[in-house]
Amino acid sequence: MTQANPIANDVTTNDDGSVDLDAYEPNAAAPTLFRHSLREKWGLGMVIRKLDDRVMMQFQDGRKRTFVDRFYHLIEAVDRPLDTTMGIVSGLRSMFEGMDEGPRMTNERRKDPVSLDEQILYFRELFADGFQSEDYEATHRGDGRKRPLKRHRDAAVEKAREVLPKSAFSGDPTEVHAAASKVLNLTDLVPAKERKAFAAIEPEHHEAIATTLRALLYGESKLTNRFDAWVRALERALGEEPTWQLATALPGLIRPDQHPAVRIKTYERQAKWMAPGLRMSDRPMGLLYTRLAAMMQAVRERLVEKGLKPRDYLDVRDFMWLTLKPAGRKRIMEIRHQKMGSEMHAVIVDDDGEIVGREGAEAEAA
Repeated sequence: MTQANPIANDVTTNDDGSVDLDAYEPNAAAPTLFRHSLREKWGLGMVIRKLDDRVMMQFQDGRKRTFVDRFYHLIEAVDRPLDTTMGIVSGLRSMFEGMDEGPRMTNERRKDPVSLDEQILYFRELFADGFQSEDYEATHRGDGRKRPLKRHRDAAVEKAREVLPKSAFSGDPTEVHAAASKVLNLTDLVPAKERKAFAAIEPEHHEAIATTLRALLYGESKLTNRFDAWVRALERALGEEPTWQLATALPGLIRPDQHPAVRIKTYERQAKWMAPGLRMSDRPMGLLYTRLAAMMQAVRERLVEKGLKPRDYLDVRDFMWLTLKPAGRKRIMEIRHQKMGSEMHAVIVDDDGEIVGREGAEAEAA
């Protein structure tokens, strides 16, 4: 049995999370890259031909290999930033150029999304000293007031560490649930309606909530499985599918160095550059969460390389939100076109960051 999967461009997965290559479309604008789980020395590969029961793939070691469907479970999709992905794809395509059986490659112009370096440039324009800027700290971490605002991360993190240490999960599950509700009420990571729904969870579900949350935070099994168990417990307790924000806020506050708090639209925009083969789903699921966590780690590492010092994944999340919300994308497009020698007129940007018009003299002339 296969199910629709939000993981990669036109890729579905089997129930065990393995890739169903039968549904893969190799002519996507940014083809998904793959690796063989038992043959890392082959490097990364891409699909170049599909048949009913097999696929042909080109790998970085220069070899073409054909896999029949019973071995698809060994092929894993991987994420790389867009510039890296297209560089690898270009190299792979050059290896099978001229093959009759290769897919036709279009000459359509690729639309470049906002790059991570452009985000960093704009972030420094907002906050000259980065995450340590006084304005940033006062707005996003805390400004010393007795009753912090919900956007202040430090207050929620401090409360989470106070009321939900690892030892707390050995106690009464109802107390764990009450403590978790207190933490959620201190943050804007979860909308008010969902905070109220979590607080109203019936006592019969408290044990499952406490047990699966503890396993997610401190367990040693695969993150995919731990996250899926937590989501199932929330779904049973709420009577409906939880949102990404509710499913990830508590782990993101209790262990902000380990678990990202997900706002799916922001992550989707970030993935256009950092993981172009990644497709999102409104349903929280472990396989996708694992890849989102890997993407966040890659963003964090790049920020550090560029001299920025995010404290945790909450800083990284707020960096993504600030630079990829409409005002941020508009300013980044302005900077990009100024660098290209364009007229210094404001640009009109749609929700996907694409330029749809201009303001000012240039627009009037047109």
